[in-house]
Amino acid sequence: MQYNDAALDFILETDWASLPGDVQHQAKRCILDTLGALLAGHQTPVARLMHTFALDQFKGDEASILVQGGRTAAAGAALVNGFANNALDIDDGYRPIKGHPGACILPVILAAGELSPGTSGRPDPACDFDNLPLIRQLGRYRRSGGGGQNPGTGP
Repeated sequence: MQYNDAALDFILETDWASLPGDVQHQAKRCILDTLGALLAGHQTPVARLMHTFALDQFKGDEASILVQGGRTAAAGAALVNGFANNALDIDDGYRPIKGHPGACILPVILAAGELSPGTSGRPDPACDFDNLPLIRQLGRYRRSGGGGQNPGTGP
């Protein structure tokens, strides 16, 4: 099984309520840690620079740039929020990949959530994975044979 397929299977088949309590607790801690780094990072010069860049280059009204305000195309909001998330280097770390996965994931999920029909943007107390319809649609697309293999990924 390809790594992307395994990740999609997990997203499509996991029910939040079926996860053990300690896993739910740690997931919430990771989200809060990543969100805290993102909010603090918006006070940095690189975040201000990316904010100006995104407003100029990613015209649109699809998604929100946090803290500094403004709306851009979803890619622009994810870019600014992602740079802010990693600006202070206080975000999560994961040694096996030598990186900060939360800085790459949370800004994209926030932007995708604003694009997804039926997503209110309000936090769901249950953190139900079913509130990520865009990710589920992408998963179904991949499973149907669309999209192919992404460059740089493999078995």
